[in-house]
Formats: sequence, C-alpha cells, structure tokens
Amino acid sequence: MPKRTTKWFRPTRFPFFSLALALALVLLGTPALFADEFDEAVESAEAAYEDGRLVEAYEDYSRALELEPGMAELVYNRGVVAYDLERFEEAVNDFSTTLELDSNHFGARYNRGNAYFLLEDLGSAEADFSRAVEIDPEDVSARYNLATTLYRLHRHREAVAEFRVVLELDPDLAEAHYNIALAHIRLAEELGIELPEGN
Repeated sequence: MPKRTTKWFRPTRFPFFSLALALALVLLGTPALFADEFDEAVESAEAAYEDGRLVEAYEDYSRALELEPGMAELVYNRGVVAYDLERFEEAVNDFSTTLELDSNHFGARYNRGNAYFLLEDLGSAEADFSRAVEIDPEDVSARYNLATTLYRLHRHREAVAEFRVVLELDPDLAEAHYNIALAHIRLAEELGIELPEGN
C-alpha cells in the first residue's frame, strides 16, 4: 500500500478575475447571485469535508463546478473527496481533468498515482509517481510510493535505488528500511545470488 498524504488546496480566485467578473455583472445588469451561489457551494463543500461529511462535500463541489467548471483546484478537491470515498475511478477522472488544466499540479499527479495503484494499474501509477518526483524531487511520500510501485512491478534494482533516495531524505523512515531489504532479497534471487541463512 502506498503512503498517502492529502495534498489539499483551497480554491483561490485571482483579484483581477473577481474584479473583471464584478464589472461585467454590473455592466450587463446581471445579479451577483452567481458569485454568491458559487461561494456558498465552495464554503459548504469545505465545511462538509472538514466535518467528514464526504458525500455532501462531493455534491457541493459538483455544484460549484457546474458554476465554474474550469477551476483546477475545485476539480482536484472533488477528486480528493472521491478518493476518500474510495471511488477511485472518479478520483482518477477528476485528477486527470485537473492535469488537463494544470499539467504540473503535484497533488493531482501524486494522488492519481495513488488511485491507480489501488486500482492495480501499476504502470500508470509508476508514470504518475515518476512525474510527481520530477515536479518535487524532495517529496518523500512520492519517492516512497514510486519505489513501492517499482517493487510491485518486479523492477527490484530500480526499487532499491529509489528506496536509497528515500532514506537519504528521511533516514528514520522504518518502512523504507524494511522495503529496501525486501527489494535486495528479490534482486539477489533474480541474480541467482544465495544469501546466507539467518541465525
């Protein structure tokens, strides 16, 4: 099982966008109900998520996305909720949409990798974790998940190398010590090296 840290983002709206929207609403004579409904949906989604009401949070994010479909952070947040609901296919879809809007979105890349891993699509998981590591080479969780995925793909030499980097970044990570030992054993078996028996 990969390590997972929720990379949660609050949606932000750029001041010039809000000002431009407000001016357009005034000039066109359109009531500001749209903005109020959007803000209400986002605030409701955030509160529901914080309280653990995941289905409600998902529905509120969906409502906000109907009003503002192109906001990468909203799509991402709904994907996190779908992941937490164990709706991994939906999470993959939302993280993929986030990446279409922002190809360097670390959280979407990382968490899509987690969802793929749990769906047993290890090739896709490896690709996402590799890209996440390119975006943030210092992220221990992304590197650990990449190493774990490589191990599951029976690419033990690469897994050992990646676990070494993990341990350079976090020497106290017990899981990495344990898993690098397993990867060494599997690599030795592949190479036909007999390991000494323990006492």
